[in-house]
Amino acid sequence: MWATNIGNEHNQILMSVLTEGEGEGLNNMLAGIVARYHNAGISPPKVLYTDRDCCERQCVKKYFDAWPFLHIRYVYYNLYLYGLWD
Repeated sequence: MWATNIGNEHNQILMSVLTEGEGEGLNNMLAGIVARYHNAGISPPKVLYTDRDCCERQCVKKYFDAWPFLHIRYVYYNLYLYGLWD
């Protein structure tokens, strides 16, 4: 099982997907979060922090074409998890 979560700056989980394998189902999840922002009439985030797939061919940016000003930043997950990065 593999869990992927999308959270905000208040440490609230906005969306979560549980899959059998890594990466499966992410297209629908990411399309869903873009649609939720659009439907709510809320400005999209300016920065997305990820602990993987931030660069090159695997970049998650390709899923956010509707958010042209989004910047993808890499963050080492354990720093965030243990409160050493904010």
